[in-house]
Amino acid sequence: MEIIGSVAPEEVPRVPGSRREGLWATVVRRAVEDHEQGRVTVIKMDSQADVDRLRNGVRIYLREAGYKLHPVTVDQGKDGVRVFLELRRKPEQESTG
Repeated sequence: MEIIGSVAPEEVPRVPGSRREGLWATVVRRAVEDHEQGRVTVIKMDSQADVDRLRNGVRIYLREAGYKLHPVTVDQGKDGVRVFLELRRKPEQESTG
């Protein structure tokens, strides 16, 4: 075996039949990475209905990562909706046993 280098995740070739990360998992991964660097991910969406789908789609992934979403939405008129994905750490559950 020989290590020949490294590439960015987006440079990995996509092979038919191979598993790709889903849309919501990708959004959550990026939002968590940004949060850990003290930044907030911003997404442009077409409508409030798309924002609602986003909230429902990322909820389980964020819960598994220990975060809760607090989105800030700004209506851009005909340009859609801008969503700032602010994350907050979920408090650790205390055991009562």
